[in-house]
Amino acid sequence: TAGAAAVRVGAGAVRVMPTSGLELERKAELKAEHEAYLRAHPEVPRLLNDFVSSCLVQQPNDVFEFAREYFATLQPRTMGDAQ
Repeated sequence: TAGAAAVRVGAGAVRVMPTSGLELERKAELKAEHEAYLRAHPEVPRLLNDFVSSCLVQQPNDVFEFAREYFATLQPRTMGDAQ
């Protein structure tokens, strides 16, 4: 895209890096919004960490099916519940 530089990151993936002032400003705004959301919802990183750990332990052949089953069995918890 105009005003952006493509940078290779592992396994052939390409990340487009913003180079204009507006793109960099928007990237900083998004980062701040995302960090605020994660601070307000600490269950998100815990949930994702638990899921990834389960994947690594069980090593399912079909990760999408495993994810469907994994998340279907979860019950919402409150912050006061045991971790």
